[in-house]
Amino acid sequence: MTGLTPECKPITCGRPPEAPNAVAHLANGSTLWRSLARYECKPGFRSTAARNSNGHLQSWCSESGLWEPPPRDEELRCRFDPDAAEGQIEGEGQVVQKHRV
Repeated sequence: MTGLTPECKPITCGRPPEAPNAVAHLANGSTLWRSLARYECKPGFRSTAARNSNGHLQSWCSESGLWEPPPRDEELRCRFDPDAAEGQIEGEGQVVQKHRV
């Protein structure tokens, strides 16, 4: 033995990969092993994927240091939706302006 002390380093996956027209939210604010990134469509976009009709896709930080499974556009399918893009500004319980974003 050379006298070197073993060193333990935490596994980190870094920032979750970007997905088209979607944003990733870290479930616990961490990018360490076993952390969860949840993707959802950006405002004005809606998922058209049948199995992801709620607009969510998840990736986990794996022990290899990669987000698994990586986000794929064909799984999330965030497409522009004019109905989802419409918003309103409210003040003291009243709608004061309606606009498209």
